[in-house]
Amino acid sequence: MLLLPAKKKEFEEVRKTTVIHHLQRLYGDQVILVEEPVKDWQNLEGENLLDKKNKDLNRWGYSFEAYVLITKMNELTKVAFNDKKIILIERCMLTDKVFFDLNVENGLSNPMEEAMFKNLYEFLSNNVYPKLSGIIYLDTPVEECINRMIKRGRKAAKVFD
Repeated sequence: MLLLPAKKKEFEEVRKTTVIHHLQRLYGDQVILVEEPVKDWQNLEGENLLDKKNKDLNRWGYSFEAYVLITKMNELTKVAFNDKKIILIERCMLTDKVFFDLNVENGLSNPMEEAMFKNLYEFLSNNVYPKLSGIIYLDTPVEECINRMIKRGRKAAKVFD
């Protein structure tokens, strides 16, 4: 179990970045952060895969989630043999599986894509992905997440306006 000594005020409005920065302050040089490679998703051979997925989830959902897994593994392998004691991953591979499973539940994926994603996920999780020591789960109401996205004004949030 990881206990985070913090002042209550620090976590009144819990956000992923707040927790990550707190852990970096708390553990200093022992921590290395593996961020999501969003820029890779926004520039794949000159195309913005993230934007394509947001515009047409049925067409690009599988392609996006598969590429997310690959690019995250690439970032993780860059630090896998680092001497840092704590590796923080912005979002673990399980998150990508949850998002893909939601696409499947909502009919936004076909059986072949579902099988391909399952095989890719299982291969990476069994052979490449490091065993997790723990997961920090931030429980934030969906409405709050949507409001934060709109407030940030990112293109992807336009679907919630």
